[in-house]
Amino acid sequence: MTELHPNFATVDSGALTWRQEIGKLSIIAGPLAASYLAEMGMAISDLAIVGRIGAIELAAVGLVTTILYGVLFVIMSIASVVGVFAAHSHGAGDRAQVSNAIGQGFWVATGLSIPVMVFGWYLADLLPWLGQDQAVVDAARPYAHGVTWSILPYMWFSVQRAFASALGRTQSIMAITLLALALNFLLVLLLVYGIGDWPGLGLLGAGLGTSTVCWLMFAAQSVVLARAPVFRGYGLLRASVRFDALLNLRIVKMGVPVGVMTAVEAGLFATVQIMMGIVGPVALAANQMVLNFTSFLYMIPAAIAQAAAVRVALERGAGRLAVARQGGFVAIGLNVGYMTMVMVFLLIFPQAVIHLYLDAADPANAAVIALAGQLMVFTALFQIVDGMQVAVVNALRGLEDTTVPSIIGIFGYWGLGFVSGYILCFEMGMGPVGLLLGLAMGLAVTALLLTWRYHRHTRSYIGVLRAPAAGSP
Repeated sequence: MTELHPNFATVDSGALTWRQEIGKLSIIAGPLAASYLAEMGMAISDLAIVGRIGAIELAAVGLVTTILYGVLFVIMSIASVVGVFAAHSHGAGDRAQVSNAIGQGFWVATGLSIPVMVFGWYLADLLPWLGQDQAVVDAARPYAHGVTWSILPYMWFSVQRAFASALGRTQSIMAITLLALALNFLLVLLLVYGIGDWPGLGLLGAGLGTSTVCWLMFAAQSVVLARAPVFRGYGLLRASVRFDALLNLRIVKMGVPVGVMTAVEAGLFATVQIMMGIVGPVALAANQMVLNFTSFLYMIPAAIAQAAAVRVALERGAGRLAVARQGGFVAIGLNVGYMTMVMVFLLIFPQAVIHLYLDAADPANAAVIALAGQLMVFTALFQIVDGMQVAVVNALRGLEDTTVPSIIGIFGYWGLGFVSGYILCFEMGMGPVGLLLGLAMGLAVTALLLTWRYHRHTRSYIGVLRAPAAGSP
């Protein structure tokens, strides 16, 4: 039996209808979804701008983004557990522990960012070892050098976002990232192509533009946290200056399995992209368009999932486990409904999406466009299970259950998804389509196993709380 938290005092106190729970999730998820979409929009605008230079440049920027941001999301997921701690403390009414968790989150974020920035700077030098075309490697280097400087401010901004989410006050996050989207497009366009007699910086300009915007996002949210009345009284500056070794260790201990879970998923997508590059530059560019666009649409279920982690942790902190359980299942249902619509859209309008990235009138792009259309159809097949797994893994995170889900992820993503995709692609001759079919199988098995665990996990808690004490009538 899973150990009970001391705050699990009640089972049905404050029970909500599903409509009420959807409303509470939406208050958190709505602004988060807008901010996530804006941040992904920044990546899409980078690709769209450099894609007009050529397919090689598109493939290079896409490969760097997939690998470097994949690593970034791993360390960001480790640091994100401070949001679970903060939400739990907020539910329990402990403001001091809220600020302490967020303050130490900045220390953890900084320590994780530095090695990733070093990795990003030398990323292009590693690409030949991954079987990538030399033209792609040469184009990737300047972009990697420029975008590496976005890692630290983005990590700090993610900690600020965890704080705002724990308090259910994410409107400023939404506003800042929407403004950042517009600024990023204009700045990257200017730095890539120049203006007047100035020729611009090419792919280096694309990376530097995005990094500049990330620093501005962090600065803007810092001003909001310092001036907005709702965030006052938490003493974040004092909490950030003080180093709490024990809390840092607790954050890392809980966060590492979360990071492993993110790594096995992001690593699988990155590996698929690398194997696409081994198949050839056409497959690499085609899959990058599909991956980039579906990642953009994925930001809404990611926001709902983040809201689920906050809701489950907050209700757990308040001692209302039945409400916490319900919040997780409502989030799963919302994600399944949304991703069903995404699947239908991708099946009906694949060419409309592809034409956002490449000029269909250019004969040089014909092979990429044709393959991208096929990949779009097969990518549509795993949208529903992808939405399921991100919701349930975050709901489990709200219960501070991270170790077993990471083991399930390793088995599902790599033991099944990668192995079957490799066999279908290279051994059975299905090519890029085989890679995506393997990915779909891995995601499906992982989603089902995690959902079953969440059901059993929360039901066992409630069963213990409802059981009569020994000797009672």
